[in-house]
Amino acid sequence: MNDHGASRWLLAALVLVALLATGCGGDDDGAASATTEASTTTTASSGDGGGTPSDGATSTATATPDGGNNGGTATPTSTPTEEPTPLPDLALDWSMAPRYGVDHNGDGFIDYACNGGGAIFTRPNHGDDGGCYEIDPNGFTVTLDACDGAAEGADRIGWRVDGEDLEGADCTMSLELAEGTHEVTISAEAGGELVAGPTTRTIEVDDILIVVVGDSWTVGTGAADIPGDSDAYDAWIRAVGDWLDAQAAQQRAQRALDDAVRAARDATIIFDEADKAVDDAYDDCYTTFLGRRVVKVSGLTKCLAALGDLGVAFIEDLTKLDDRIDDALSDARRARDRAVAAEANARRAATEAVNALEAANEARRLAEGVSAGAYQHDDCARSAKAGPAQAARRIEDADPRTSVTLVHLSCSGAQVTDLIGENDQLGLAAAVTGDRTVDLLLMGFGGNDVQLNTILGDLCVRQKECGSLAPPSNVSGTMSAFCTGSATIAEFSLLLQDLNVGDVCAGLYNDAIADLKESGVMADAPIDTSARAWFEELLAGTVPRDLCASKYSAEDLHRAGLATRFDCAAAEIEDRFKDRVAPEHVVVWEYIDVVHGSGGGMCPPGIPESSGNASARSLPGFSAAELEFASNVFDTVNGEIREAATRHGWTFVATNAGSRQHGMCANDNWIARFDQSMFKAPGASTIAHPTLSGMNYLGRALADGVGRLLP
Repeated sequence: MNDHGASRWLLAALVLVALLATGCGGDDDGAASATTEASTTTTASSGDGGGTPSDGATSTATATPDGGNNGGTATPTSTPTEEPTPLPDLALDWSMAPRYGVDHNGDGFIDYACNGGGAIFTRPNHGDDGGCYEIDPNGFTVTLDACDGAAEGADRIGWRVDGEDLEGADCTMSLELAEGTHEVTISAEAGGELVAGPTTRTIEVDDILIVVVGDSWTVGTGAADIPGDSDAYDAWIRAVGDWLDAQAAQQRAQRALDDAVRAARDATIIFDEADKAVDDAYDDCYTTFLGRRVVKVSGLTKCLAALGDLGVAFIEDLTKLDDRIDDALSDARRARDRAVAAEANARRAATEAVNALEAANEARRLAEGVSAGAYQHDDCARSAKAGPAQAARRIEDADPRTSVTLVHLSCSGAQVTDLIGENDQLGLAAAVTGDRTVDLLLMGFGGNDVQLNTILGDLCVRQKECGSLAPPSNVSGTMSAFCTGSATIAEFSLLLQDLNVGDVCAGLYNDAIADLKESGVMADAPIDTSARAWFEELLAGTVPRDLCASKYSAEDLHRAGLATRFDCAAAEIEDRFKDRVAPEHVVVWEYIDVVHGSGGGMCPPGIPESSGNASARSLPGFSAAELEFASNVFDTVNGEIREAATRHGWTFVATNAGSRQHGMCANDNWIARFDQSMFKAPGASTIAHPTLSGMNYLGRALADGVGRLLP
């Protein structure tokens, strides 16, 4: 180090000594402690600012030179201690008990909500409650679940719902809650010490109310809740065949009896005439002399004439006349006796045939009762396998945090006119749902309003004459003959008339026309009005288009066209439900396709796609032009439904295009054919109605189509 460096270090040291000396002096009232550093530990209360002890914080005061007259000041510094570990939150899940899709009373049928009106909604023989449940209960069953992620070792879970503590210590809790938002607080304890929570979550209780109204395509006709047993069905077919054979045998026996009665009557007449001729011959050929019968000598000509009446041409020896006369009478007597005996035998055979027919008919009836299956409501043919009911089931199963209440009021044969009125479908729906908001109002109708089945019947009748034929000998033979075109509708009708389904075409045609004439819609229409004329008149109606804008009568509604009827339905919904159902929550859909085959083309007239199954006939009695017309009819009705949805803001679900390859003639048909309808569904005919496959498709389409309307 050189001299200059040493000098600088010496100067610095002197300055430092001087500074230190200055800091040690000062005024008496500001003197600091003689120690350079003094430390004091205190505990601070949270919020009192003084020296009261507080949890877990130490304060250290350090004296430092302040360069002034006060000497040193205490500057506090904080050193925090370790915070306790916060308690973990608890996970909370919840679910609602399903309401639709349940057999509440164990009778084998899925039950519907009905508010005690069992006879309206369910099978009359289902017991006092019909298996139905309340539409608007005091609460809905909700299960709260805190088991997932609960504190390890916890031996008690505490529950509080909407500010009220609940009894129970398990990690699940079931209770009845009203619809809406609820606050749930949960905590976990172990040995009386809190180990998790309290955690508060908000849950939403939402029961989806679905109302279904409509016709046979909506109600499930053709897809019974309990289908017939296949073995029992085969036995029924055999019983029907035996019954038809017995019927034919009885008719043959009756015809034989009728012939025998006529023969006996004729033989008796012949005998009586012969007996009289004998009397005449005796009178003309014999006389009494001295108490004895002797041959007349005179009057030979008259005698010979009398003998001629007996078939006796000439008698050489009149003494042999008695023998000849007796022979002639004996022939007539023997013929009469044979005829009378034949009549007695025929009568016995006819009696046996009647007894056999009665036995066969009873066997058929018993077999039918076993195999036919059953609907949830037989009178309406209402089934839980209907498309809308299946859609409700899908919605129920899709989200465990919601439930579904289904009010199903549709009925086979319904028209729009059956939706309107205090005791009709919409009126009942509004009444039984009380003040509840309707989440979905599913409406399927329109076909019966334009007599779709009647049109099909008319087309069928016009293609084949309904003549009088001998009764069929068996079911399969008649089905085969009818489905291959070698038997007429009348012959097929003979097979069906005692199977509780009536005449396929003629009866449908005539009954429907009679109904139309009685209602006044076709008051002046002749019985042979064409299908096209029916359709056009029913579609347009005979009352003003704006009928529903003011008060109208039931008679006016029956005379209204299809578009007007839809408008009246919209007005009825608004009047009955007020603001309880939003227009977009009213859901309508198309009729699925009837007359297109597997490739999407029009069904061939009367020819099945599967050549190995003669009974896969599509529409017996239909020409190509008639099939085209039937297709246009369905397309027109579907167009009216679509336009009504647009006018009234309803939700429209397109279902026809997806079914375009599954008409009656398709190998995988979704529409019942004649053979399927008559023998595989209980009650009335289900021809041209969706099969179970068709109902399954409709259920999927509706569930998908309404998804955006649901929470």
